Amino acid sequence: MIHIVLAAAASAASGAAAAGHAAVSAAAGAAGGATAAHATVAAAAPAAASAASSVAASAASAASATSAAGAGSATSLAALAAQQNAAYAAQQAAKEAAYPILRFMKYTSIGAWVRNSAWTFPFLQSWHFIGMTMLLGVVGAIDLRVLGVARAVPLAPLHRFLPLAFIGFGINLITGICFFCHDPWVYAFNISFRIKMLLILLAGLNALWFRLGVFLDLERWGPGIEASRLAKVISAISIVIWLAVITAGRYIAFT
Repeated sequence: MIHIVLAAAASAASGAAAAGHAAVSAAAGAAGGATAAHATVAAAAPAAASAASSVAASAASAASATSAAGAGSATSLAALAAQQNAAYAAQQAAKEAAYPILRFMKYTSIGAWVRNSAWTFPFLQSWHFIGMTMLLGVVGAIDLRVLGVARAVPLAPLHRFLPLAFIGFGINLITGICFFCHDPWVYAFNISFRIKMLLILLAGLNALWFRLGVFLDLERWGPGIEASRLAKVISAISIVIWLAVITAGRYIAFT
């Protein structure tokens, strides 16, 4: 009986020893795995740090290159603007030296008044249009009547409105001088302005032709009276010239 008990105890002790040995082996294996993992992480850390450092250096280099390119571009633009301003100033100085009368007109009190006031130019432009309306309203009515429009209206009374046309022309002349003094070089060398001045001269000669060639027998043109062929030719030319004057005036700002 005692022999059996001793054998069982020995068997239990042997099993416990085997289990302990297995636990120790497992613990040793886990420790070895942890050590290997730590070694792998430790080995990979310098490589990751080196890669991050390389990316940061590349970004810094790109930013530096971009900043340098932007600074260089801004410097080039500033130099180009300064060169253009110097060329413009030299050109203006040459023009002023070549045309002293234009320089005198620009630096008159009228020119300074138009340039230095925000409302003067649009104010003058409005009156310029009003004067043109008065002038062309009267001249156009007379020319159309001569051409046969509203034949029942006597032609002679229409000429009583001619003072309004002269007033309108005076308004245009005064405002036009103000515009010219604002910047003479804008107008003096503008092809549309030159054409407009030539057309106004032709319109004046045409009106003189009408006065000397037709106006003498104007009182006989009562209601229903047909105008002479010469009068119609002069009136047709007058309408065409004044329409061309308006067109050339509008093109001054675009040429």
